[in-house]
Formats: sequence, structure tokens, C-alpha cells
Amino acid sequence: MPNNDPLAALRDDRLNRDRIHYEWMLASIARFRLFFAGLVFAILSFSIQFAMVPKANASLVNTIHVIAWLLLIAVGFLALRDAGGFVSKHTEETFNGLSSCWRKAMWGMFAIALLLLISGRILGYSSTHLLL
Repeated sequence: MPNNDPLAALRDDRLNRDRIHYEWMLASIARFRLFFAGLVFAILSFSIQFAMVPKANASLVNTIHVIAWLLLIAVGFLALRDAGGFVSKHTEETFNGLSSCWRKAMWGMFAIALLLLISGRILGYSSTHLLL
């Protein structure tokens, strides 16, 4: 005998919509994590390819760039781990990525690396264009 309860049908419909929304959110988070990993490595490759080679203060600018590159490499590996890379079991039902502490460290290192790249670019520019 089929159940003709309209409230049960509404509950089932709501549960289905919630499940679809949850799956959509998980897919969006996974896409963002993959995008961020790609962004980190794109910034790294661009900054290495077009590094400043100043005439003066070369050691300071080069040191700043190398530190920023090392931070970006670490951030890239953390971002890949957060997106699901470097996982031994790919058959897990759920994947949470990095812990909150590691994720905050990743974003902090990313911000520091960007600031170092910007400051290295400014120092390199000022040493080549202002110091004639």
C-alpha cells in the first residue's frame, strides 16, 4: 500500500534537495582547492621565469626571491594535499583535506610569499632604475 502522506513527500523532497546542495558544495570546494594549487604553481613559475636581476643589492633581492619560491613550493604541496593529492587511499567516502591549523599556515605562507615577491620586485626595480 503506497504512502500518500504529503508531509512525507515534502520531507523526502527536502532531503533530496539538501543532498544535492551538499554534493554541489563539496564539488565547488574541490574545484577551488585545485584552482588554488594551480594558481600557486603558476605564480611560482612566473616569478622564476621573470625574476628581477638587479645590478645593486643583488644578494638581498635574490635571497628574498629564493625564500618566496621556497614558501610557494611548500604552499603548493600543501594545496595539492588539501585538494586530495598525496593520499594513500583514494577510495575513502569522505575527504576533509588539511586540518584547520595547516590550512591557516598554508594561507599565511602564501600571503608572506606574495609580499616577499612584491618587495623583491620593488627593491629590484628601485635598485635598477633609481640608482643610476
